[in-house]
Amino acid sequence: MAMNNLVSVKWLHEHLHDPEIVIFDASMRNPLPGQKNQARQAYIPDTRLFDFEQSICDQDASLSYMMPTAEQFQQQVRALGVNQSSTIVVYDNMGIYSSPRAWWMFKSMGAKKVYVLDGGLPAWQALDLPVVDAPVRDVPHGDFVCKPSPGFFVDRDTILEATSQEQVCIVDARSPSRFTGGEKDPRPHVRAGHIPSSLNLHYKLLTQDGLMKSESELQQLFQQRQLNQHTPCLFSCGSGITACILALAATQLGMTQLSVYDGSWSDWGADSSLPVELG
Repeated sequence: MAMNNLVSVKWLHEHLHDPEIVIFDASMRNPLPGQKNQARQAYIPDTRLFDFEQSICDQDASLSYMMPTAEQFQQQVRALGVNQSSTIVVYDNMGIYSSPRAWWMFKSMGAKKVYVLDGGLPAWQALDLPVVDAPVRDVPHGDFVCKPSPGFFVDRDTILEATSQEQVCIVDARSPSRFTGGEKDPRPHVRAGHIPSSLNLHYKLLTQDGLMKSESELQQLFQQRQLNQHTPCLFSCGSGITACILALAATQLGMTQLSVYDGSWSDWGADSSLPVELG
């Protein structure tokens, strides 16, 4: 039974002016290694910015994009007008790329009605729906209350423990060449290879033309890797962004024992005391 964590551009267009809808652009201004810069040039009307690169993140962390405290998150999303009653829709300008990170952050903080716009801004523009050239910045403060669930994000200690647990799967969203170590990591001082016992499911396999693939197609990809509804999965990637695409796909399939390694390979690969596998 597929879970409904996606909304279509048609649905959003029909509900665009509903008072409870809060729309966020979670596009990345500084793209991940290997991605071209996709400068924001257009916005869906009534969009607010969800900036997890520089603002809604742990700004004291040595790694990029790390989760902020619940207190910081609550303060910042209230300032963005999020209420307890809000229906939150997040999108990005590449289809489904960085928006699942914002979705997963909200989920981890207890938001019940948060969705990813399937196809994002490209799908919206493909239907020639209206856009504006600036986001909304001045909004009334909201009353959102964080109820954090610690299992949504995990650290290296949890991952290291999982490398020796057969019942837990560590799933790496990076490209096969990055996973095997055939391609050097684009970050200086980060080793090539992957976390021992992890398996590879490249995030690009989960989407087509910026849209999430069908439930049956996703099911096939997960089943090929012996992943099912009873499998606890720890998702990793380069820096904790595209791992959330895997978390979204798994949630669509009704999987519930899911975590994202915050920091991911940029954390693990940079620490020479942690084991690495090649091939």
